[in-house]
Amino acid sequence: MIESDYKYETFKSWSELLILLEVQALTNELLLEIVKLHKEKFKRQSNLQDFDKQINIEESDIFIGTNNYLEIIYKWQETIIFSYKFLQYARSRGGTYGHKVGCLWKFLSDNFEENQKTLTTLQKT
Repeated sequence: MIESDYKYETFKSWSELLILLEVQALTNELLLEIVKLHKEKFKRQSNLQDFDKQINIEESDIFIGTNNYLEIIYKWQETIIFSYKFLQYARSRGGTYGHKVGCLWKFLSDNFEENQKTLTTLQKT
């Protein structure tokens, strides 16, 4: 895989996560702050990573069904995995590129750990 593939897969998965979070935030105000934070970070990171491709929502790999919070958890984990692969690619190139991508992976993984309990609790209700 090349850089643009790792980058594209990371941002595509993240945008799908944002869609899922936004849908759930319509009925659950607890998720509004998460959505706001992720939109802000997504915009900042896409500028930092020079990501200017359009993501076609119709090609998205999301399913909105009865286990919406599980779908959010799954998509979030998928996004973390893609960002980690992107980070490993960046590190293999050397220089400071790994540091640039590292903050993306760190945000996604730390924010998931902070909100996983909330999502699990919401799933049970």
